[in-house]
Amino acid sequence: VIFAQNNYPIVLIHGFMGWGEDEMGGYNYWGGREDYSQMLRDQGHTVFTVSVGPVSSNWERA
Repeated sequence: VIFAQNNYPIVLIHGFMGWGEDEMGGYNYWGGREDYSQMLRDQGHTVFTVSVGPVSSNWERA
């Protein structure tokens, strides 16, 4: 984690063939066995994890 002089929210959106937080039986896209999004939240960051279809277009991701 890089420390910055701001408090901007962090938005994590998966890439091609990725999955969201509530999918894949508890295996985290962001960290595998670890949950990086929760680790960042525990450090006081505002984190959003976005779920889109695994083959969605960039238009849908925006």
